[in-house]
Amino acid sequence: MDYNIILFDADGTLLDFKKAEQVSFERTMRAFNLPYSHSLYCDYHTINDGLWKDFESGLITKPELFIERFRRYTEKYNLVADAAGLNRFYFGQLGLCGYLLENAAEVCRKLSRDRRLYLVTNGETNVQQSRFARSGLSPYFKDIFVSETAGYPKPHIGYFEYVFGNIENFDRSRTVIIGDSLSGDITGGNRAGIDTCWYNADNLVNESGAVCTYVIRSLDELFDIL
Repeated sequence: MDYNIILFDADGTLLDFKKAEQVSFERTMRAFNLPYSHSLYCDYHTINDGLWKDFESGLITKPELFIERFRRYTEKYNLVADAAGLNRFYFGQLGLCGYLLENAAEVCRKLSRDRRLYLVTNGETNVQQSRFARSGLSPYFKDIFVSETAGYPKPHIGYFEYVFGNIENFDRSRTVIIGDSLSGDITGGNRAGIDTCWYNADNLVNESGAVCTYVIRSLDELFDIL
């Protein structure tokens, strides 16, 4: 298919959010003199991941999510700390982490030669823009669309209508979304009526009902598709 508009998800697709999250969480815990270990981080990650799924399903707002993840974590371990304060510091650290996944820069550089690339991401606008700027990917992208600015999260159709409305000469038939989230990226693409490419680096089984036009395990496989 001759796609000329490529919508790239950020975290887990181009940006290494796992590394950014762990580094930022550790820095936050140490800054507030709270205990830190890998197992404690894994517990926080589980709490956070569950809340983001609730967010994608419309069960919780983003401001609630940001505070609730630290509230639940500190409550679980009987830690005395202000959840809002932890979140503010965490965001400050997260904004400094523009780590890339393998081949992300090279793939984007080559694709941007004859296609228009856009970043489509859930998250907090200032944090995502800061991480994107630090990643070095900015020269290859026409724009970045963050759910906070759009007023809707992926996979809400309102998010995609916002994105499509802000892309000049948008052509649905020549657009594909590439992302690692079946619930956010692929389901969203299905609802929006565009082709989808699931970046399935961990070789997971799709039991979600989301329909993938393509499935890849590494970003360089995109050259065989696009």
